[in-house]
Amino acid sequence: MVNHLGDGVVSLSPFTLADAPTILKWDADPEIQHWYDWPLTPAWDDPQTYRARLERAERVAKEQPAAWSAGTQLAFVIHAADSGAGLGWIDLQPRGQGRGNIAYGVLSEHAGKGVATRSVALVCRYAFDVLRWSRLEICTIADNVASRRVAVKAGFQLEGVLRSYGEFEKYEPLLGQRFDWAVYGLVR
Repeated sequence: MVNHLGDGVVSLSPFTLADAPTILKWDADPEIQHWYDWPLTPAWDDPQTYRARLERAERVAKEQPAAWSAGTQLAFVIHAADSGAGLGWIDLQPRGQGRGNIAYGVLSEHAGKGVATRSVALVCRYAFDVLRWSRLEICTIADNVASRRVAVKAGFQLEGVLRSYGEFEKYEPLLGQRFDWAVYGLVR
């Protein structure tokens, strides 16, 4: 199955050990931590925690082929096509019956440059043309204006906002706060 995608500006490929530093960077990115309810961590290159966190990122990279094989998550690292630099990630999450969800995150220093929109377009083509899915969704916290903008630019339509649908369940400083969930859809 083809699982390397590109448009000349970004390229998407499954995780490899070489992507561990990029994984480490997005785990430590405050903007990504906020929207994904991830723990607050020191800077990605913090010398006191770097080794342990790099080992964790390497484990994440090593676990991804099993998720691909099981069909539970089809995750790609987003790279700059020219330099190969890691920019973020995007994944397809199968929901059964020819449906799936798209989730993504772009490192703060690469945000606002069309990286997420290009990546969404590539995985949509993959999901529709290769996987033969019929429907895709992007579900995001309603206050995440940037993610909502990506959905619209990629051709998704707002299907509804579910009020007080979610709650930050894991980490401070948002633990216990509720949020609205915006659901966007795209059909083949």
